[in-house]
Amino acid sequence: VSPRPVIDSKPQATIDLLKKALSNEVLFQGMTEPMIDEMVDVMYRMDCSTDECIIRQNEYGEAYFVIESGAFDILREDNNTAGVVQTVGQMLPGSAFGETSLLYHAPITATIKATQASVVWALEASKFLQVRQRIAQQVADKTDKIQTFLSEKVELFSGYHQQDLEAIAQSLTERTYETNARIIKQGNDADEFFLLKSGTAIAVIEGADGKEQTVAEYTEGGYFGERGIYKKDKRAASILVTSAAAEVYVMTSADFERLLIVDATSSVSQTFEEQMKSYYETAFDSGIKQAFVNLVNCELDAFVMIGVLGVGSFG
Repeated sequence: VSPRPVIDSKPQATIDLLKKALSNEVLFQGMTEPMIDEMVDVMYRMDCSTDECIIRQNEYGEAYFVIESGAFDILREDNNTAGVVQTVGQMLPGSAFGETSLLYHAPITATIKATQASVVWALEASKFLQVRQRIAQQVADKTDKIQTFLSEKVELFSGYHQQDLEAIAQSLTERTYETNARIIKQGNDADEFFLLKSGTAIAVIEGADGKEQTVAEYTEGGYFGERGIYKKDKRAASILVTSAAAEVYVMTSADFERLLIVDATSSVSQTFEEQMKSYYETAFDSGIKQAFVNLVNCELDAFVMIGVLGVGSFG
């Protein structure tokens, strides 16, 4: 069957069907939702009558297909026994086929024949490659933009090699929060690291009295969320947006550990160690953490020495 586009808008149910089918294909995994949307936009409808073959064995495929309605048989001819064709399977709505045609100019291994009036949606290989190239360029431009931000605005990454910055940039996703939104909530699991792209935010810690105190402020290029991941601990503070809106770059805890703290002697790890100390001192000075209080109600001279267990770090 030669491609013959039917000019027709796609109802939402069809869009959902196509997006689900593409998302389940290994070929499309890793693509963001906007990328999948672009692929769906260029797919066109094909109506197939009963007994019509949409692709034939040993011909060269030119498109990828998703079945919306109807049914198809999968027919295969034994190359060693000419004329002997067997039905080896059936394809129903939601099924897809022809994915290899998007990447390779190779013969098709089976014939797909409609067993009733059916509707499929086709993605031509040429359109797929055009969209993929455009997406690749968009991703490259975005990565370059993030790299520039990291090297120029985030002191943590000053002196980083461009290759390392590229890997970090590729791991980041963008997110926007409105004013007063809590980017991080005290007590939650630490599963993300944040870089403030634009806007302002503050860190607040809730004390035993239930009142929150501000312990840090953040502007463009600031970062937060590293403590919980680095120490494998719960969130020690909440992060609130104080500007009209805040844009952040987000890194998962897995990428944080893979890209930033693989080496305990690295400059970033050492920076985080110093940061841990400053967090403690800041919280201590704010009165959130209390100084040591003698709850035993006795003086040191009330104790009797029995013996020495050890000295130095052992003691």
